[in-house]
Amino acid sequence: MRLNATPVATGLGLCFVATIVAASTGIPVPVDRLAAHADLVVEGTVETVFSGVDPERGTVATYTTVAIDRTLRGPAGLREIVIRQPGGRWGERVLVVDHVASFEPDEEVYIFLEAALDGALRPVGAFYGKFSVAAGGERGAAGASRCLEPSAPALARGETPRAERVSIADLDALALTVPLERAPRAWLPRPAEWTRLERQEEPGRFAADSGTPARWEQADVDMPVDVRVATTAGNPLHDAGAARRAVARALDTWTMVPEARVVLAIEDAAPAGGPSPAAAFTGVNTVVFGDPWDDIPDPVDCAGLLAIGGYWRAAQPGRTVNGVRFFPMLQLYVIVNDGFECFFSDEDNLAEVLAHEVGHGLGFGHSSAPDALMRAAAYGGRGPRLGLDDLDAVHCHYPHQFQLVSPRGGEHWGAGTMRAVRWESSLELAADAGTVALEISADAGLNWQPISTAERNDGYYRWRVPDDVAGPLSLRVVRHSLGGWLPANYPEACSQAGTKVPISIAGSPATGESDGARPLTAKRLSSR
Repeated sequence: MRLNATPVATGLGLCFVATIVAASTGIPVPVDRLAAHADLVVEGTVETVFSGVDPERGTVATYTTVAIDRTLRGPAGLREIVIRQPGGRWGERVLVVDHVASFEPDEEVYIFLEAALDGALRPVGAFYGKFSVAAGGERGAAGASRCLEPSAPALARGETPRAERVSIADLDALALTVPLERAPRAWLPRPAEWTRLERQEEPGRFAADSGTPARWEQADVDMPVDVRVATTAGNPLHDAGAARRAVARALDTWTMVPEARVVLAIEDAAPAGGPSPAAAFTGVNTVVFGDPWDDIPDPVDCAGLLAIGGYWRAAQPGRTVNGVRFFPMLQLYVIVNDGFECFFSDEDNLAEVLAHEVGHGLGFGHSSAPDALMRAAAYGGRGPRLGLDDLDAVHCHYPHQFQLVSPRGGEHWGAGTMRAVRWESSLELAADAGTVALEISADAGLNWQPISTAERNDGYYRWRVPDDVAGPLSLRVVRHSLGGWLPANYPEACSQAGTKVPISIAGSPATGESDGARPLTAKRLSSR
């Protein structure tokens, strides 16, 4: 059956940004393939959305109750179902996930559902299987809308996630005529743990606000974020060495950025055991292959979620960086889906997706900037290469510390003299220490003029003081943003240091004057 599906910039009822922080890497599942993998298809109204903890298993999830208006596939007389998805709050820890459908109380929805291994219901293909239904009974071509990208997480950059409109009649035809192409799974109207759940939030609210950014504070004290990877089980390359190399490339992609100071270190680990990091806090940063806990819906004809990535963060806010208040990150995870050899047989493709999901584990949302690694859909054939917007994101989350050594401010320098500008910067692990700009201002920092726009970050620059300027000047060493796609609440330059007090500039002697300074290499700042 061929559908008349129309892509749109924003969907009916919007591609919600409120319920769950969502940002995955995937290949969109065609609408006409959803029914082939759906155990249950219903239309109804969302009643509650809340975060719950299963005290018996120690797992946290988000539970959405839906009052059923129509059952297109499934038993007659079904009145209510409960959908379980990852994410939520557990005491003083919050699990932020990257791949789920968003639901809002009183939202009218049309959902293609499948059963997890334990019978709990979830949308087919995660967010691809959930549609918002137009209010007021509209049943035509614009009757339903689904997100083609996950809802935007904290500090996402760019446009509203794209959506696709489909008529209710077409969805009905799919549900009633397309047969299930796999063995049916037993499903439960409510998850098995429903009666013992401890609710962490009031109904209709979700613990992890999508506008809440998080970051690793270890970067501020030059501590690495250690990531364990088990390559002996489930890896799609069927080669432990190649899989480990793909993970190392993904981690190095973020570590070796000259503009930033976050460090990711790889550690080998035993095959995955215990609870899933997408459901229970383990305190261990993990990359695993083969979806060992059945966290991810199965592929649909080489489409669906390639991998998921998320993190646990503290419930209480931490440091303010570049004007943004962040929550401290506690644990990241990346889980690669099973059955995607069709895409992951290429090591570059695996490394690309891993780097994208690790980016979520560092706190970065999706981007619609051109060439961004953090866009919602996988490229394929690209490898783990960052775009300008990705570089800006990691720079502003994890900025360097600069300290201007000379001048400190208050000096009296003669116009036309040669002077040494010296600075120190925090540790660089990248082979390339990057570049900085040196700038001066004659109006106490309101406007800046360049001295040098691409100076090597070696801690030294020999400057001829302008002989056409008299009066006080401020000076700074700065790293500007590269792509111009940063969130509005970030400054244009996320790493900088300058004189607190202006330099006095006066007429110079005819001979010119020099301070006799010699080059000074960049040094590591002590952490405070």
